[in-house]
Amino acid sequence: MKLRRISADSLRKRVKNILIVFPSNLGDLFMCFPSVDYVRGCFPYAKISAVVSPRTKDFVMHVDIFDAVIEFKKEWDWIKKLSFASALHGRYQAVFDYKNSLIPLFVQPLAMTPFIRAAPTDCVLQKDVYIYYTKKALPQDMRPQPLKKADCLLEPDTRLLWDHFFRQKVQRKAVFICFASNDLKKNYPWEKFAQVAAQLRQKYPVILVGKKEDIPLAEKMMRSLPDTASVWDLTGKTQLWDLYYMLKESAALLIGNDSGIMHMSSYLNVPTVGVYGPTSPVQFSPWADKVRAVFSKDRCVPCPGANKCTFWPAKCIVAVPPEDVIKAAEDLLK
Repeated sequence: MKLRRISADSLRKRVKNILIVFPSNLGDLFMCFPSVDYVRGCFPYAKISAVVSPRTKDFVMHVDIFDAVIEFKKEWDWIKKLSFASALHGRYQAVFDYKNSLIPLFVQPLAMTPFIRAAPTDCVLQKDVYIYYTKKALPQDMRPQPLKKADCLLEPDTRLLWDHFFRQKVQRKAVFICFASNDLKKNYPWEKFAQVAAQLRQKYPVILVGKKEDIPLAEKMMRSLPDTASVWDLTGKTQLWDLYYMLKESAALLIGNDSGIMHMSSYLNVPTVGVYGPTSPVQFSPWADKVRAVFSKDRCVPCPGANKCTFWPAKCIVAVPPEDVIKAAEDLLK
């Protein structure tokens, strides 16, 4: 391949601008972040631009490692998409396309992720699949420098607000429960999350987090608890960048469905318990140093995935006992 004939030193000198093309959903975005760190380590002085969907744009704009954020909408007609791709021609010397689009063909970079993709069988985690394709785009002798993880930019007043909240009210690192995801079939029943919260709050502070749309569920959970001492409901009160900061600074553990927040927690190396229904607890497992993937043995084999699951609610997620989630959490907290 042409890309392999360029030495690591030569490529490092020639690459000044890098384009990262992200998948459209938040979970895949965070599973790509270790690959982006690998790229940053290989090209520590290059500028990095990100192509993102409207769903993830606001968050990515708060991440400190990107020099530019470019929005792409899949709803555009083909003329708009062609114009968008053509405008990128010649502007970037390396393209890492985790969406597997046609954008690299228009850019014509020195290095790019391959179009034909077949990861080896021992590359199981989706996070590792993205890293595999990243390495395929680079010379075999290229090695990254170790760099700090990405951080989120918060207004000073916002940072002080959360610091004060955890210092004065919570007073120690907390268990975060992200009880809802964008895909309803992936959601563990709120009644069972409430049982988990009721048990853990006896020993640990518990923080409920979610979107504004999740407020009614959070209110039901709070009303169902026999005692709400040591439980704080922040549902609808945080932005994604707030939650990123809180997890990094104040989380002892996160418990969540297979969701973007669970993979955010994994990237930040927060101990993480993932509760799984109609998605693969192997391919999409949490991947911090300390993790547990909790799922029922009563699963369809093979699992068709959430989009094709014919059960409502998904019987596999309903069958997960709260006791299993509690045990996994307590094992990690020890």
